Amino acid sequence: MMNIKPSSTAREQSSTEQNLSVQNLPVLPPMEDDHGEHLPGKPWGDELALWYVNNYGEHPVNAFAIELADLKGSETLLDIGCGSGAAVRAAAEKNTTGRNIGLDPSPAMIRIAREQSQDHPASSRMEFIQSGAEDIPLAPESVDVAIAVNSLHHWPDMSEGLSEVARVLKHQGRLILIEEIFTEQDRGMRPGEVIELLKSSAFTLQEYSTRQCDDIQVNVFFAQPKEE
Repeated sequence: MMNIKPSSTAREQSSTEQNLSVQNLPVLPPMEDDHGEHLPGKPWGDELALWYVNNYGEHPVNAFAIELADLKGSETLLDIGCGSGAAVRAAAEKNTTGRNIGLDPSPAMIRIAREQSQDHPASSRMEFIQSGAEDIPLAPESVDVAIAVNSLHHWPDMSEGLSEVARVLKHQGRLILIEEIFTEQDRGMRPGEVIELLKSSAFTLQEYSTRQCDDIQVNVFFAQPKEE
């Protein structure tokens, strides 16, 4: 049964973000608003990618998403918009005989994800692929769990992206969308926007709820491919 709860009051965004020490990469100061927020369809250059990694690379919601995924240990997980690969690294620690794949359209993000993961004990179970949600280079029905953590609103064509995710998901595959709640109205996506998008897609929304991750509030959407 679908569990739909109203969105809670959005949290105030912290004025200080967790900094990530990236080997051989400079720590950049926070950018101005017109540079610090990515626009859909625009490329992530090196400067913006480094800013993201330093401020959000080890964001706790990444590990939270893997907890929600409830991996069985031998599944194939796909993180769409993987950024610096934090969720893939968390998945590889649990999904010990499965595939843990990070997908991102940014060459800079993929390069950083690979660099940050190469010395991880589970690095052999990680893969990072440069591509967008609209063109996933995986076989049909090859993925058990797909996640998108604060990335859905960056997809240039969300409808096409969801169709492509449905193609690669197995019949009983799981899609988990997580969108952080911001006070700024022009950041992220409202719950109603995601629900309407899913209604017109190849997915059936199974559950929507507002959840707490540390001091962060997020909207979480669980969906499965529609029965044909």
